[in-house]
Amino acid sequence: MTDTWTWATVTQASPLRIKVDGDTTALDATTDNLVGSLAVLDRVRVHLHADGIIVTGLQGGAGGGGGGSPEATAATPNTLALRNFDGRAQFSPPVDFEDAATKGYVDANSGGTPEATAATPDTLALRDGDGRTQFASPLLFAWTGTPNASESVLKTVAGTEVRRNLVRNPSVESDIVGWVPTNGFWETVVTRTASASAAFGGYVLRHTLSDGDYGNRPIGGSDSGTSSADLTAGVEYTGSIYVRPSIDMTLYAELNFRDSGGGAVSNVNADDVFCPAGQWTRLTKTATPPATTVYGGVRVKMSGIYTWDSSTYIDLDGMFIEQSSTLGDYFDGSQNTLQQANQVATVEYVQALIAAL
Repeated sequence: MTDTWTWATVTQASPLRIKVDGDTTALDATTDNLVGSLAVLDRVRVHLHADGIIVTGLQGGAGGGGGGSPEATAATPNTLALRNFDGRAQFSPPVDFEDAATKGYVDANSGGTPEATAATPDTLALRDGDGRTQFASPLLFAWTGTPNASESVLKTVAGTEVRRNLVRNPSVESDIVGWVPTNGFWETVVTRTASASAAFGGYVLRHTLSDGDYGNRPIGGSDSGTSSADLTAGVEYTGSIYVRPSIDMTLYAELNFRDSGGGAVSNVNADDVFCPAGQWTRLTKTATPPATTVYGGVRVKMSGIYTWDSSTYIDLDGMFIEQSSTLGDYFDGSQNTLQQANQVATVEYVQALIAAL
């Protein structure tokens, strides 16, 4: 036997037998014990030499399992975690982020680990018996017509529509049609402004006012004389718009509904929202347009009185209206590559791209 110092586990107390770490069976040899009473599963330091086996130390400093290294269980606090003969150990359910996740915790919070399929969201991806797993095909973002002048859709590779942004010019990338007022009522100076920090794309619609105190008034957004989005009376819609004021302001969104002649049918206001200076904030409102409504849009209004000077402005971007009772993520037809870059490319998706070549 090679002269070696190593660790082992007690497999039998009398006569004493040990299993050296890395071995699959216990040593069938007389073992001298220099540490006193020992119990099965105690971890011991041993000296293997030509004349036999000597137990020279006990992990934890005591024998008989009394403070040594008993097998850890969920009900055994303040002990070392010793793997059993199957290589397992038990723990109490986790509480903090850095705690070990038990099987029960994972199953309870993930619905177990069912085989993931394209129709099984929010589950772990489990490979099947052939080593494969399934994913939903990447979704495509597209304009229904001219870019920045038509509605946008989110659809599958097969062409099934999933969502639709009804705003035809959602991010003023080409012009400001459908955004600015035509009747001069708001007294704002509107500038389509290039911005590297635009919420979407590379342009924002910047609204300024002459020096003075202004409050409780519309700032801008959808144009009362031009259709931002076609709507149907009696159907629920959720609209939103991104705002970035140069000073801290309290603002709110308004869904405005118009008839075929451009006349006001109804204006529905959202609650006030604090909008910090220099940061994009999304304002939103859900409402159902009344009878005679044929189109509408989203406006922004100030709540309170603010002093404006030459450095004061409010940037607007990302107008969005969807037939839905809940607010979804913004999208338009120009987001295709941005949204798909990190998605898994399915066979269906690759075949569709090849077919399009």
